[in-house]
Amino acid sequence: MDANNYSPVDGSPFRFTIVRARFNEGVTQGLLDACTETLRGAGVRPEHVSVIEVPGSMEIGYALNECAVEGTADVLIALGAVIKGETVHFEYLASFCMDSIREVIMSQRIPVSVGVLTCFNRAQAEARSGFGPLNRGREAALAAVEMAALRRNMGWTRGV
Repeated sequence: MDANNYSPVDGSPFRFTIVRARFNEGVTQGLLDACTETLRGAGVRPEHVSVIEVPGSMEIGYALNECAVEGTADVLIALGAVIKGETVHFEYLASFCMDSIREVIMSQRIPVSVGVLTCFNRAQAEARSGFGPLNRGREAALAAVEMAALRRNMGWTRGV
C-alpha cells in the first residue's frame, strides 16, 4: 500500500470512528489531519467519520472497546504517540496500549487500524506525523478503508 496515494478502494459506503489521544497534541493532531484528509480522498463522507478524543494513549483501548460495543463503525482507527523519556514508563505504556488494541480487535471482532507512534524521540514522532510520506495517520486511513471493504466483501459485518 503506497501511503502517498489515496486508496484505490471507494470508501463512501463505510463509517469510521477515530480515537485520538491528546497527549503529545502537536504530533497526534498531525496524525488526525492526515487521517481525515486521506479518508476524504477515498470518498468517505465527513458525516461518516467520528472523532473521539481521550487524554492519552493509555485510554485508547477503553474508548475503542466502547465504540466497538456501540457498533456504529465499520472500522475503528487508533491515533496516538508514545515518546520515550528517561524512564521505563515508555515500554509499559506502549505495551499496554498495543495489548488493549489487540484485545478489542479479537474480542469485539472489528478491525482497528493503528496509527499509534512509539518513537524514541520527538524528532522521530514529528517525522511520522508531519507533512510528507511518512505520516502514519495517512497509512492508518488507507488500511482502514481497505479493511472496511474486505470486511464487507467477506461478509464479516455484524449489522453495521
